[in-house]
Amino acid sequence: MKTWKVPVSQNRPYGYKYSLVYIVNGKRIIGYDNEILLHLIRKEKPESIRSLARVSGRDIKNVTNDVQYLARLGLLELNETGKNLETVVNYEKILLEIAV
Repeated sequence: MKTWKVPVSQNRPYGYKYSLVYIVNGKRIIGYDNEILLHLIRKEKPESIRSLARVSGRDIKNVTNDVQYLARLGLLELNETGKNLETVVNYEKILLEIAV
């Protein structure tokens, strides 16, 4: 893990930029982009994936792919609300334990 201190912003709410990746079966599970999505879902409570893409400043196709994968892994919930899919994160932390 490599960490840089940066100004606090909507895209970097903690004031840090870091290089960390958790990969399972060749797929990136947790990295900076996904951590920001989970944070925005918990704090901003977007009403749809489109709203999440807008507040994250990311392309909707990429956000949709990431959200669907995170949901399959159980890291977030998807709830149908009319025509929209609402994203829900019901936890405050992800703890990563590495056996050595």
